[in-house]
Amino acid sequence: MSDYEKSRPLVFFWIAFYSDNTCLPQFDFKTGRKNDFKEIDQTKLEKFGLFSFNVDLATKANQIQAGICEVKNNLPFFMMKLEKDQRLISVRRNAIHNFSFLRCKKCGYKWQWMITKTVQRAEFGMMIHPDHFVQRYLGKEHAIPKCPKCGTCALPILCLDCGFLINELSRPENKSIHYWKCPRCNKEYTKDIEEDEGCIRQAIYLLGWQKTEGGVNVKHIMFINEDGSFEINEDFNYK
Repeated sequence: MSDYEKSRPLVFFWIAFYSDNTCLPQFDFKTGRKNDFKEIDQTKLEKFGLFSFNVDLATKANQIQAGICEVKNNLPFFMMKLEKDQRLISVRRNAIHNFSFLRCKKCGYKWQWMITKTVQRAEFGMMIHPDHFVQRYLGKEHAIPKCPKCGTCALPILCLDCGFLINELSRPENKSIHYWKCPRCNKEYTKDIEEDEGCIRQAIYLLGWQKTEGGVNVKHIMFINEDGSFEINEDFNYK
């Protein structure tokens, strides 16, 4: 298990329900002690469910292992009854999505820039905007991003006043400070739009069953997000 998986807090915990009307929760309700998945008696397993934490259980569990879980309000619960020929699937996957975005230094707005897209919201929440203008240099067209909020332009290739190629320079008093200047009209430019890297971390809970039919392994799996939304797919590697 990676450091990320160890530190990512749970928002759902499982309860295994047995045919003799007893159950085994992932966290003991009285003490908060964690039970391992391998402790489930598969021979008696009848139902299996995922539930959100209440404050009392989360407090007890976190006292034993800090940060192991967190409380999220208004989450649904998921309950599944297993037939005799069905085998339980219960897995938690931790996903890390890396992405790049633009940030305007003048107004602070952040967005993903894709000139082939219309204005829309990306899967991880940031807005996608196509705003740009085009400069032609050495026979090629170059798209220059613009801030969709305040209209600030990214660093151009050609001077916006006279159309001459601008140069990158450094300040004599501090070589690490760069600026851009048109050698024809002496107009100075700063880099007002910068590219940055972002990272979204999320856990996905897989809950379902599998069985063998005619020598074929058949699966039925819910892919449950941390906000309680879910998708159903038969492909174990769907997400």
